[in-house]
Amino acid sequence: IELYTTPNVLIQGEPTINNGQVTGFSKTAYLILPFEFNVGERGFELTYAFRTSNDVTTPQNLFGSKFSIASYISGGKLTIRISSNGTSWDILDLVTSLNIQPNATYYIKLIFNRLNYTVKSSADGVEYTQIGSVVDTRPPFASDVYIGIGNNTNNPFLGMINLHKWELKYNNSVFWEGMDDAGLATRADISLSNLDEVGEKRFSDKLDKPTYIQETETLKFGGSN
Repeated sequence: IELYTTPNVLIQGEPTINNGQVTGFSKTAYLILPFEFNVGERGFELTYAFRTSNDVTTPQNLFGSKFSIASYISGGKLTIRISSNGTSWDILDLVTSLNIQPNATYYIKLIFNRLNYTVKSSADGVEYTQIGSVVDTRPPFASDVYIGIGNNTNNPFLGMINLHKWELKYNNSVFWEGMDDAGLATRADISLSNLDEVGEKRFSDKLDKPTYIQETETLKFGGSN
C-alpha cells in the first residue's frame, strides 16, 4: 500500500482545460502521463475518449510515444501503433476499420491479454464493436506517453479529449484514471496498484476476516443474568 501525492497528468504549456475537457493542443501545449507506460508481464486495457473537430483528414495524434504505443487520425481513419523494441512499430501499425466522422464522439478500448491485441470502438462508451486485432504475445516497449500530441511534439490533435473517460487497467485492476473528482489538481490517495495479484488477494482477505477475542471469563451485564 502506498500513500502518494501525484497529479493525474502532467501539463505542458497551456492547453485549454475545462472540467476535464482538453482542447488547444499544439507543439507547446499538451499533456503527459505522470508515469512511464511499462506493462512488464501484465496485460492491460487502455480506454480513451475524444471528440473530433470538423477536420478528420489532417494527420493528428491522440497520444504518442517514442516507439511504444500511439494512436492517431489521418484521412478519416484511426490508426493504432505498438512497438516491442523501441525502434519500429513491429507489433501493430494497424489502420482500423473505424470511419472517423467530423464533430463526433468516440470511445476506444485497446486491450492486451498477453495473447493478442484487440481494438474496440463505441459511440456511447457502453456498446463496443471490434475494429481490429492482431495475435502477439509481446508487451509494448516502456516509454513516456504524450496526450494530444505525438512523439517529438508533432501533429497535435485538433479536437477535444475527454479525460473523464480515460482509464488504464493492469491485469483488470484500475491503475490510472485521466481525471477524478478533484480534477487535474494534485491529489493524495492510497494506492493498491503496486501490489501483485497475490498481494491484492491477501490484503482483501485480511480486510474481510473477522477478528476473534478468546473468552477467558463469563461476562455479566446487570443483575444476576
